Amino acid sequence: MSSRKHRMVLSFVTVVLVLLLASPVSAAVVVSNPGLVGLKVTGSHLVNLESLDGVEWIYMLADGTLANGFYNPIDHVPSLEGVPFKTFGGVWNAILNGGSFVILTDAQTGQTGQMFSMYCGERAIVTDVATGQQLTYSAEWITGVNRIEATFNVLTHVELDQVRALAADQVMLSGWWHEIGNDAQAMFTIDIGPGLDVEDLVFWQHYTVDGEDRWAMFTPEVYTYDDGRLSFISGNLGIYDGFVVAIRDPSYIPEPATLALLAAGGMVLMGRQRRIR
Repeated sequence: MSSRKHRMVLSFVTVVLVLLLASPVSAAVVVSNPGLVGLKVTGSHLVNLESLDGVEWIYMLADGTLANGFYNPIDHVPSLEGVPFKTFGGVWNAILNGGSFVILTDAQTGQTGQMFSMYCGERAIVTDVATGQQLTYSAEWITGVNRIEATFNVLTHVELDQVRALAADQVMLSGWWHEIGNDAQAMFTIDIGPGLDVEDLVFWQHYTVDGEDRWAMFTPEVYTYDDGRLSFISGNLGIYDGFVVAIRDPSYIPEPATLALLAAGGMVLMGRQRRIR
């Protein structure tokens, strides 16, 4: 993790353990409030938590590509008493094997427009045939809720143009509509392409007011970024039924009218400075 990414990650107040299958490598981590440590946990016994101080939540995400089974991402921790877990795509069992993340079933696979009906804690991999875009959805385990029904569709070019009109300096990377029942909290993993800078990512959410479409930028509660894959959550989705991930375009040049306004503003500032002198 680069120093820029490290500074960004530590600005949050949660612990995120992202589970991706690979060879085990142990790492010692000290977590203190305020701080979120976004880690790509790539197997069993990979995170050595030396201490937990003032941590509000521990989030765990099972990517859709992981096989069902038992995972032990936490190698050592002084005490997890009083620290609540949110688990997406699986269940945390604090007793089993000294603490295990249990993935119950293999991920469902399907296409956009298909309704996925799954138990809480399960996962789905949604592929859009026309564009090749892929999204992995992980449901949170909710006590008392048996099944969740979810439908996903990618935004069309026309729909993305609505966001482009609000953000000429941004390039739209991925956009999805979603319908999720039971007010389930969801974690999305999206392929957005390699070689991007996490600090330049921009997030948009869609909502409707009196029948009128609205798009607004927002800050996800949690997100991690690694090798071109983005995972994020923004609380219970509620009134938001769509989202777009964008990146600021470094080659963007303002239109002549905008440049003229900027130049005029600069001249006004210069005049004020001269009068002050």
